[in-house]
Amino acid sequence: MTARKSISVTASLWSRWFYDTCTTTCGPGTIIRLRHCNTGHDEDCHGNANETVSCNLGHCPVSGAWSAWQPWSGCSRSCGDGTRNRSRSCDNPPPLYGGPTCTGAKNETVVCKLTDCPHWLPFQQAKACSVTCGKGFIQMRRKCSTGNLSDCDGSEFTEIPCVLNECL
Repeated sequence: MTARKSISVTASLWSRWFYDTCTTTCGPGTIIRLRHCNTGHDEDCHGNANETVSCNLGHCPVSGAWSAWQPWSGCSRSCGDGTRNRSRSCDNPPPLYGGPTCTGAKNETVVCKLTDCPHWLPFQQAKACSVTCGKGFIQMRRKCSTGNLSDCDGSEFTEIPCVLNECL
């Protein structure tokens, strides 16, 4: 007759694992798990009573951030008041996994004025009244602000009435 060896099954002596909380609220982290030997004496069970294991609670939210401003556009007018524009994108990085989007303006507009537009200067008297007595007219003349008459629309001359003493 052969002697039977007694084999102790210690795996069943351990309780189920109890888990602490993950060290992160998102992304990879670690968690400590703990178990107890059912005999009340950890030395009766083989293996560790606690372990640190990895945990991953999914992607962390990524907050959106603005890219650099694009260069300003040219002025919308070649003279007088116009506007210039520029823009930026919320893609440096873009918001991901529920992260907040960028705050602030995506576009900016400013007033620009390269030069004054050509315009007529005030009329000046060019000639005396066309008559020496009675009703006549005075010829008025104006100049274009650029010095070039073709830059301004309209006529450089006009007439206004004049009334001198009654003719005898």
